Amino acid sequence: ITIKDLSIISRSNEDNKIAGAITSGTGWIVEPGFVVTNQHVISGAKKIIGHFRDGVSLALTVIASDPINDLALLHPSPNSQLPRPLPLAKNEASLGESVFTIGFPHTDILGTRPKVTSGIISSKSGLRDDLRLYQTSVQLQSGNSGGPLVNMRGEVVGITTSKLDAVRVFEYTGDLPEGINYAVKSQYISALIASVSEEKNNLVNTSYNFKELNQAVDAVQDSVLLIEAQ
Repeated sequence: ITIKDLSIISRSNEDNKIAGAITSGTGWIVEPGFVVTNQHVISGAKKIIGHFRDGVSLALTVIASDPINDLALLHPSPNSQLPRPLPLAKNEASLGESVFTIGFPHTDILGTRPKVTSGIISSKSGLRDDLRLYQTSVQLQSGNSGGPLVNMRGEVVGITTSKLDAVRVFEYTGDLPEGINYAVKSQYISALIASVSEEKNNLVNTSYNFKELNQAVDAVQDSVLLIEAQ
């Protein structure tokens, strides 16, 4: 079952349109200098621009995609000065582990400054026990698609992708679900990188053990960018 086939799944940037019919989402830097986001964020786009929080923008082109797992690798314009890449976690996240994401939800309403939400790994599988996904209590909204799901060591354990559609579930069950969101596990990002590059995502500077969320956010936020696709 692919993510797009699940009618009760809502991609977390489905209706996030800004002026000029531009779709917006979230991306982040990964070794060896690629930008990672969700495939559905950039699908069909003729022009893709990334914006860092310091105001720097850069053109991006698609170099690889994995529609089944809703992943896309983007290549920055030549000679782009990039912040440090975020390392992918070598091990699966633990049940109940603290995680967070930084993203750009509802930019037309909330603005283009990065937003942080945090929670835990609620399950090590997704809808119908899909082992490609984590279920997380980290709240996702339109525009969070493609964001990094980060642990308290500063490692990316997954990429925020979708959430349960509360309205459709209510219509089906009479119950209104809360806090059910999904992220594709980072091992699938590693596999996509390996398909186009011999360089590996190195776990550099990951001897962190942040005690406070704001410390972890400070270490990660410069590497996260707003994606605009037109």
